[in-house]
Amino acid sequence: MDKRSILITGGTGILGSWVLAKALERGFAPVVLMRDATMDHARERLRAVLALPGCEDRLDEIEIVLGDTCQHDLGVDAEKHQSFRDNLALVIHCAASISFNPKKDFELQSANVDGLRHMMALLEGTDIPLYHVSTAYVAGSHSGRVMESELLDTTCKNTYERTKREAEHIFRDAIAAGQIKGAVFRPSIIVGASKDGLISQFHNFYSILRMVDVIERGQLPAGESLRLQGNPESSLNLAPVDWVAEALWTIVDREGASGKTYHLTNPEPCKQGELNAWATRALKKVGSQMGFQSRLDGEVTRAEEVANASLSLYRSYLQDEPVFDRSNTDSALGQDLPCPKLDADFFDMLLAYAREKEWVGAFGCKLRGLLLDEDPRGSQITVDRLRRDLAEDLATTAS
Repeated sequence: MDKRSILITGGTGILGSWVLAKALERGFAPVVLMRDATMDHARERLRAVLALPGCEDRLDEIEIVLGDTCQHDLGVDAEKHQSFRDNLALVIHCAASISFNPKKDFELQSANVDGLRHMMALLEGTDIPLYHVSTAYVAGSHSGRVMESELLDTTCKNTYERTKREAEHIFRDAIAAGQIKGAVFRPSIIVGASKDGLISQFHNFYSILRMVDVIERGQLPAGESLRLQGNPESSLNLAPVDWVAEALWTIVDREGASGKTYHLTNPEPCKQGELNAWATRALKKVGSQMGFQSRLDGEVTRAEEVANASLSLYRSYLQDEPVFDRSNTDSALGQDLPCPKLDADFFDMLLAYAREKEWVGAFGCKLRGLLLDEDPRGSQITVDRLRRDLAEDLATTAS
């Protein structure tokens, strides 16, 4: 390794893979920590995600180190551990568990809190900056404006938010104490790339797109509407993955280890009402409608019961969303990197890409049909089974 060597964790994740690709563009020699059992399997997974930004032919420029941020000393031997301390120019810590499954509390604590502690321990006493990728949703249940400088103590919606907030507290305290130097990045809901919709996995927001897909394929009786419980006046802060990665790197290039926090969010978030309008247009040809309503009055159809159960993990995010202040981000980016406009054409593109891939991500994980699909045994899905299955299907680990 040399001083152009940088360590990236979570390099096969939705964001980490694009951060890695942009590191190659900038002439760095990336080192990627991967927890695969074998080097061959690690290379196979890394090649799969590098194919999205078109960097698969540069796989040999990346050093793969088998290890795990959840383990003491990152699961590497003493020689490798010391070589990191001696030779790295910087570290970008993207690895995290993004599961919303309440059964995975231990995994979330280990990945999101202990993993960051181990990265900090690696770098303590060195001048190597650590850039920590958190989430804008450490704001928890706060419904007003959230400043980048704030780390609120509002109620968290789930263990994911709680562990990411705990990790930020630890990181901020260490910077204040002079133990490490670095900065925090808080992305919002990451979706496909701005020009072609490319993304490595179909999760969170994609469950809504999947519903449009299955309705358009005739899984509702003609003319029937699908009501989803959510606040049509609230927003969903969606940001394309390529823009988030480029914004992160631009801030690193310009401001370095500033000790600041940056919201990598969309300054003009999409209203759920705009999604209603897009879905109505998309489904017009099959005579159906789909949209968010604050309350589901009257009879709730079985399709609506199942569809709303499929969104149960994200229900709290469909009711209200904070406004994410971007003072630090805007100051660093200026007018050079505006967030792309997300409109009906953009949603069409995201859906088209997911359909092209048949809803199968880079590692073979398929987002299920969320309405009236039949299981392999020939029986229709039930609401209880759907809730259980989706806890696994729609929440995954990126590391």
